[in-house]
Amino acid sequence: MNILIFNPDEKEARKLERQIKTLGEGTEKQLKTYCFTDLKRALRAKTNFDIALIETDTEKNDGAALGKALKNKFPYLKLLYIANSYDSLDECIDIGAVRYLVRPFSEGRLKSGIIEAVRRLEEETVAINLKGSFETYRIIIKDIIFVEIVNRKTKLVTVNGTYLSKHSLTYWRERLSDFGFVSTHISFIVNLSCITQYRRNKLVVLNNKYEIPISRSRCSEFHKCYMDYISRTERKTAGG
Repeated sequence: MNILIFNPDEKEARKLERQIKTLGEGTEKQLKTYCFTDLKRALRAKTNFDIALIETDTEKNDGAALGKALKNKFPYLKLLYIANSYDSLDECIDIGAVRYLVRPFSEGRLKSGIIEAVRRLEEETVAINLKGSFETYRIIIKDIIFVEIVNRKTKLVTVNGTYLSKHSLTYWRERLSDFGFVSTHISFIVNLSCITQYRRNKLVVLNNKYEIPISRSRCSEFHKCYMDYISRTERKTAGG
């Protein structure tokens, strides 16, 4: 996972980098850090960041602005803010973060914050190895509308765009099975929460836009899965 560290004081930034490096070695997590002392350089970086550790007590007090800009660029991004006092965090609270670290804080608290950020990323998102590229992109699972095979290519259609994955449809069927995704057809996997219309034994409409066929061989299984999903959703709504 790619971690952005922003602190105008390079010495402090490198200190945080060393602490995160030891965490990665201790947990066998692949944590790659990128240090920035300049806000504009941080925003121009071409790396797809997963976690950002941001200093708020800067001369221009621009830590909150950086966090907001990064969240707009990477919606899945998990933020950790560092400050000298809670007063410096007022603007940051509206943006949301995994942790607000007010000095003095222990190395253990920093590490627990990073571990929690990693846990949430692994629970809420999926990493895609893009076809025809060495690039890896992270997508929020609930934003995936459907997955399909087109000309032997695996296509993920999301609310933010379409991506071609190096992985097979079988991989995605297994990867997404615990998140409310079901096969309607040998070539499709759909997100049950995106269904806006269901014509039994024929097709489903997703987000009032995409018509996905239901094959005869999967009609009964899909109907049961969808009815179970509706029942769970209704119980959850009633309970809330």
